[in-house]
Amino acid sequence: MSEGKGKTLRWNFIVTWNTMVTKSSESENAKELVDRFMIALYRFQTEGRVAYRRICGMHGGGGGNSDLKFKEILQDKMNKDISTHYNGEFPDNYTWPNPVPNCPFPKKFDQKEAFAYTFCWHAEPQFIVWHRPLMIEFERGLQQYDPKEFANDNDRYYGPEALGVPYWAWETWDGLTLPYQFTISSYYVQSSKFKGWTEGTKFNNPLFRWFAPVSLEQQVIEYFPPSLTESNCSTRSQAFTDMNIPHDLPWPTRSEEGNPSMLEVVNHSMTEPDFMKFCTVKPGVGGGTWSIENPHNKFHNHIGGLYYGGIQGAGHSTNFDNFEFTGTMAQNQSIFDPIFWLHHSNIERQLVSWQNIWYPAKGKMPTQDVLDTVLYPWTKPTELEKGHFSWNTPSSSDNDATFNDWWTAELPYEYDQYLVSLEPTLTHLHLLQSGKTVSFAPNFKENRTRLEAKLTKGIHGGEFTVYYTDESGKSSLVSTISILNAWGSGCARCAQKAQGFSIDFEVSHFIPDVKKFEEIKKGLSLKRLDKEIEVSDWSFSKF
Repeated sequence: MSEGKGKTLRWNFIVTWNTMVTKSSESENAKELVDRFMIALYRFQTEGRVAYRRICGMHGGGGGNSDLKFKEILQDKMNKDISTHYNGEFPDNYTWPNPVPNCPFPKKFDQKEAFAYTFCWHAEPQFIVWHRPLMIEFERGLQQYDPKEFANDNDRYYGPEALGVPYWAWETWDGLTLPYQFTISSYYVQSSKFKGWTEGTKFNNPLFRWFAPVSLEQQVIEYFPPSLTESNCSTRSQAFTDMNIPHDLPWPTRSEEGNPSMLEVVNHSMTEPDFMKFCTVKPGVGGGTWSIENPHNKFHNHIGGLYYGGIQGAGHSTNFDNFEFTGTMAQNQSIFDPIFWLHHSNIERQLVSWQNIWYPAKGKMPTQDVLDTVLYPWTKPTELEKGHFSWNTPSSSDNDATFNDWWTAELPYEYDQYLVSLEPTLTHLHLLQSGKTVSFAPNFKENRTRLEAKLTKGIHGGEFTVYYTDESGKSSLVSTISILNAWGSGCARCAQKAQGFSIDFEVSHFIPDVKKFEEIKKGLSLKRLDKEIEVSDWSFSKF
């Protein structure tokens, strides 16, 4: 998928930034590349803010504008998606937006509204490929505002000279503090490579924050607040800015049995030959704790964090004093936090890495029903190459992209570094820091065991942990998994309203056979964010 020359490069943002401040021979090139990206993103968010909000809305609502043609096209795609993705039921119950910090209180509509709609897939096998065209459409918008001048404008969008979306390789992150590149409020241009942008030019750091979604009525009249303030921008976990506030959601950096580090999960997922188990946490289908979606969800939740006591932000108050809210990245509108783009560029790097290893013949590929899924609202790769974007291309069998279209597409970009499939003894050498080389990951070549917890009532997403208490009263951790804690997201939405919602856990290390399971079943308990929740039944099966 990544072979060949003449492709746009997607690069490691933190490594390149750190190179920029050294005295090495690569420093000047790094300055130019970082400047290009930061200027382009800033311009996209300001000069191109309507288009920027539009593509954000494709992911999780809040992207409406006054373009009636766009609304008609999107409405048609929404109606078709509802009939397939959501089995004919409007998923948000005519409400926009779901409760999020700094946004107007939810409002009900008399009819289905495309601008209130969530196209994004989560907790489904389609999730990881659905984000591929999203990232390319964003990349095209970013390239439009690239400050570099091109003799041939086609080179602005295609080939090695085009600006690629960088990634943050968060697998080795400590989870305690955000890299300062995402926390400083201003950016200073480091070079004088681009016309009108001399060294020292200052502007708002486009990776720090962006506007939170405004009401649908304000979107339709193209309204934006006059400036970014604490009360109208995207938000992150308060633990990143206040050392006295602990993180509500974990980010394990050292593995223990039942609770692996994110580095171990990501590395080990590259050894999983079955795509369905690699890509999703979906019960009965995916790989549970060891799927790539688990760290994806955990990153979203950890960055967003939790808030209590109403909607945060100056001038806002509600009657929900004890109600739980999340920061932007842990919401349905996570895409409004600019850190989303570097996160999902990394997710795409993980997907391409898996395809490099296993596609097309070595691994077990997606099922036919997944391959045939139409990924609304996206257009086919061949249409996108012609400049036919999802927002201006009417829905038709000739235009609408399937999972298989983007699964098999010849990608116009490549990454500067990929993940590889290593033997466990090599993959998990990072455990040497604890004096052990043992891995807690399952052996994918052997039988694996799955524990399913069926819940009695709806819940929100978050961090879910299974414990076992033996006859002596000693309690031990069995397994943990993260579900995207988004108001209105696919997972959390289904959990809130569906009967019989269930969660899968990988427990190969704990329950070797059915007989053992029957003996310990009565000692199992489930917690969400350290609060026990009711389970109607536990079941055990093989992966």
